[in-house]
Amino acid sequence: MPKAKPTPAQIDALTALRVAVQSAEAVLRGSLPGAPGQLPPASPALPDGYIHRADRGRLSTLGDTGFPSRTPLSYDRGMVSDTAVSDQPSMLSIPSVSLPKGFVSEILQIGLVTLDYRRAIAGFLRLGIGPWQVYTLGPDNVSDMTYRGRPSTHSMKICMATLGSIDWEIIQPIDGPTIYHDFLAVHGEGVQHVAIRCPHVPWAEKVARLEAHGFRVIQSGSWLGRQRYAYFETEAATGTTLEIFDELPDFVMPEPEEEWPRPKTPGS
Repeated sequence: MPKAKPTPAQIDALTALRVAVQSAEAVLRGSLPGAPGQLPPASPALPDGYIHRADRGRLSTLGDTGFPSRTPLSYDRGMVSDTAVSDQPSMLSIPSVSLPKGFVSEILQIGLVTLDYRRAIAGFLRLGIGPWQVYTLGPDNVSDMTYRGRPSTHSMKICMATLGSIDWEIIQPIDGPTIYHDFLAVHGEGVQHVAIRCPHVPWAEKVARLEAHGFRVIQSGSWLGRQRYAYFETEAATGTTLEIFDELPDFVMPEPEEEWPRPKTPGS
């Protein structure tokens, strides 16, 4: 079967994604332009002392060391196992397969995990990415929560912003276990997942088709009883975790707990 060449549009999309991921990881590493080793200055929209390390839940066992390097940290990873990393290319052959048509249409979201969501927001605001809306997800507003195949109760801060057609999500885990804790323990802070769009495919079929390819659900839930989401164990195969969620045209986001930059009030 002749090898299909990528189209210019596909090349542009992959290039834009690579640049976006590199920029996001630069924010979390604190390696944006500035004095070497210094934390990024707070955005004028953020109050002094905006870096808060309280409320980390189980992450407190990681210590208060600021941003960790991308090296394994001491942490009870549960079902997460260490994997030997080789700098040699795989000798496995890539089979010739027919790509499924119309299943995955585009990237919806890039998700990052951090120890301090406000610090990450401040870095993204320096890049001009924002505004950000912050929510807390947990047993009070998420039903049917699972973690690695078992019922689970966990909580996390999620922060949302949109740039062009891509949503950015910053996640700070609070209580676990979660796949976010697992990612921090193995990788440190960085890009943890990519959400994909599967238009015109019912929810059950999306899950079934991904599982048929050997990608099992590793975390899931239903926000406000309507917005279902699921993460799949694709990191070994693709280098990242894939997420899907219900694409409901009538779903209305609730009022955020925080907004950054803070909205201006009359007379301010």
